[in-house]
Amino acid sequence: MRRGGHGLFWGLTVITYAFGRFQGGFVPWFLFYASLLISVYLTSVVWFSLWEPEVERRLSGHRMTAGERLTVRLRYRRHAPLPPSWVYFEDEGDLKPKEGMGWLRFPGWSRERVFDYVLRDLPRGRHRFQGVKIRSGDLFGLVEKRWDISLVDEIIVYPRIREIRVWHTVNEQNTGRSTPTLRVGEDVTSVVGVRDYSHRDPLSRIHWKATARGQGLKAKEFEHQVSNDFMFVLDCRDSSFEGKGDPLFERAVSLTATLAKFAVGRRFSSGLIAWGNQRLHLPLGRSQEHLLRLFDPLAVIQPEGKMAVGEILVQESAHLPRGTTTIVITPGLSLSDVQAIGQLMLKKIKVEVFWVCHSDALEREERLVLGMLDSLGVRVDLVPHDDFGKITEGGVSLGQGSA
Repeated sequence: MRRGGHGLFWGLTVITYAFGRFQGGFVPWFLFYASLLISVYLTSVVWFSLWEPEVERRLSGHRMTAGERLTVRLRYRRHAPLPPSWVYFEDEGDLKPKEGMGWLRFPGWSRERVFDYVLRDLPRGRHRFQGVKIRSGDLFGLVEKRWDISLVDEIIVYPRIREIRVWHTVNEQNTGRSTPTLRVGEDVTSVVGVRDYSHRDPLSRIHWKATARGQGLKAKEFEHQVSNDFMFVLDCRDSSFEGKGDPLFERAVSLTATLAKFAVGRRFSSGLIAWGNQRLHLPLGRSQEHLLRLFDPLAVIQPEGKMAVGEILVQESAHLPRGTTTIVITPGLSLSDVQAIGQLMLKKIKVEVFWVCHSDALEREERLVLGMLDSLGVRVDLVPHDDFGKITEGGVSLGQGSA
């Protein structure tokens, strides 16, 4: 309790009573009864209303996507039979609504109140709610009590996923060692020939027209389906970006998540390499569970690294099997980075670059780097905006390479 207002009024009551006995007038007696009523009110508020309340917080979700809105519900319960005149709530957390984190309420006789507030345009990352601060007091502002209630909640906000329909990428070095584990059916238009039927072939593969010619059972020969393995290399060097919350870095993270989701949705394998404040290497995988494991670090990663893209590629090249397509997502490359990419190409590891930038008007040095990448056969796609679907369809690209 911050102020002892009830003690002050009891003292005032005694003084007023003594003064009234001494004077014997009407006004002191009026002040005596008024002071008595106020003192009774303050005592009731202190002893019956300002008991420790119960507070409950409920969130509309604990796993969100950047840009979504989160609804927070606070439920307030009190056990007192008499109401305080006001209650002030302050929710503690690193996410704050535009109107602030404090709310003044007048509960009246209700012992339970519920109110909601909304957090809009959630930023990517891991966010915590530490607790709730409550203040309550009397009508005159003479008595006030405070509580700090520990109420910890946490949400994780994944990068925003953009919709893309196609992604024109072909890896000639891919030997097809990574094939889809779930066959949804064979396209009859991909039949390229016939061969002798084997007892291991299903009946649906029998080519009835060829069999009817009297040359024995024949089976359809389908076009060989080749899968892709994608290893995404996300540039997290601090000197490449303007720090936490840089729109270019957020675009780079969103693009990485979008391409990984597209690849896994097509039964392709995806992995992730990123050197932020520590090394991150997620091996290839194609399941939905693997995609969630890939999204978790993308939700919290920040541009805090010190290593350039070229250094990362040199160190990680031993972990990149032949046939893997390495997708480099960066706001810029240096000549040493281009040399490292050339070393990967000599090892038959295909490299593609997504160059996140503010506009497609690049400087002379940047265009020089693009020319060198094109001579190596590296496809470079500029990413000056968040419409990734247009980019993967070939909307803004320089240095087509051999793809």
